[in-house]
Formats: sequence, C-alpha cells, structure tokens
Amino acid sequence: YFKVPDIPYIQKKAHSSDDIVLLAEHEPYYYTLNKDTIKKHKLSNPIAFWYQGQNVSVKAYNVDTNGNELKVKDKKFNKKYSLTLPSLVTMGESDDKYIYVIQGMSIYVIDRKTEEIIKTLGLASYGDLFDHSEKHIVASSEHELTVIEKESWKSKFLKYPDDLEQADTVHYDKKSGKFFVTYINKSGNACLLEYNKDFTFKKFDLKFPYMSAKFKDQKLYIISQEENKKGIGGYMGIFDIRTKKKLNEFNLPEEKTKVQDFLILD
Repeated sequence: YFKVPDIPYIQKKAHSSDDIVLLAEHEPYYYTLNKDTIKKHKLSNPIAFWYQGQNVSVKAYNVDTNGNELKVKDKKFNKKYSLTLPSLVTMGESDDKYIYVIQGMSIYVIDRKTEEIIKTLGLASYGDLFDHSEKHIVASSEHELTVIEKESWKSKFLKYPDDLEQADTVHYDKKSGKFFVTYINKSGNACLLEYNKDFTFKKFDLKFPYMSAKFKDQKLYIISQEENKKGIGGYMGIFDIRTKKKLNEFNLPEEKTKVQDFLILD
C-alpha cells in the first residue's frame, strides 16, 4: 500500500510500458509507480489530462481559470509545441492525422502536420469522454450521443434510451467494428449500448451497480463503491462484451477512502 493524497486518476505512463502514473487533481505533481517503488514528480501547474499514444503524447496543464496549456510531443512528425485551449479539457486521443481534445461542449481537432486547430466541433450537450474509429468520433454527451464523421466533420445527435440517468464510457472495439457506451440507469445499475455500423443500437441491462468502467480485450470492467456493508469497500464485475455475460465478480476491501479509479494491465 502507498498513501498518496489527491489522486483520483491512474493510467499507464507509456503506450508500451507497465509503469503507472498517478495524477493529482488539484496540486502540481504526479507520482510514478514501478513495481514496489513510488516516486513524486513536481510540476509547474496541475495536470488536466495526460494522453499517451503510440507516437504522440499530449499533456494538458491547468494554468489558470481562463485556459489550459497543451504540450504536444509528436514523434511521427518530429515536433514539440504548445497550444492554449479554454479551461476544463478532460481527455485527448489521436489518429495518424489529427489530435482530438474534448472540452465541455466541444471537440478540438489539431492537425499534427501543421500544429494548428483546424476545427472546433460542437457536441449535443456537455461531454468529457469519447472514442474514435477510422471514420467516426463518438462522445457520450449528456442528453444525446454525439456522432461526428471524420474529414467531413458532419455531426448527428442520437437519443439515448428512456431509462438513462447518465452516459459514461465510450469504447470502439476494432474486432467487431462497433462502438459501445456504458450508462447508469435510473435504478443505479450498469447498462451497455452496442451500436451497429449504422448507429442503430441494442441495450443490455447488466444488473450490476455502477460508478465507472473500462474496456479491454472485448471485456468490460465495472467498479462501484459500497457505503453500508461492513468489510466491503466496493465491487468489480467483469463482462464479455460479445455475449454480455458476467465472467467474474469480486468484492473490494474496505479502506478509509473509497476506490476512485483502476487500471487494467496486460
């Protein structure tokens, strides 16, 4: 165990590494965790997000209430540069041509070759999570799903099921060519939307309590917190996204602080 304050986010340090990064939310530092060693690293400003792709990294810093500074290191185009975006950016992604950054009601498209913001794409409503395929960007905006066609940059907004309380994680599964979206229904349980290539969807009630979720290797990992049962701090459920069957379920130990985030390693 390591006691570290102000750490709600955990991720891998590099695309091909198992070194773990723990990002502070409000303070200018982060930790790296390698096996049994943890190390603190000081920064000039707190990190909003740290995206690590195969050949590009994007770090967004909370400089002040007016904006976030993006620092891009692009190995493919042998470039290092900075950009300023409005505050409250939450995540980034990339493909061979572009970097995508989501912020509130918008997704910014940055041309990796020219270093310029070429498009600001409007979302159906506030969103902070998205994923993308070769042809589309999909964001789990609050009231409707936002689907954007790459290159034409045309948008469409799709209604969610009536029992939706809050849309959450978006995942593009390359093997099936489908997008998946998790959401909390009005009973507080996890549901999964499976979108076909024409963006019609099927809905699946997983009947499992929900706080957050992550996808890996056609599996869906869901965690939730437990407030009332002694000795239990939360739950994790693992589901097959092809069959929608629960593969495993286990309790998380009770600690002084509740589980905030998790990471799936190879």
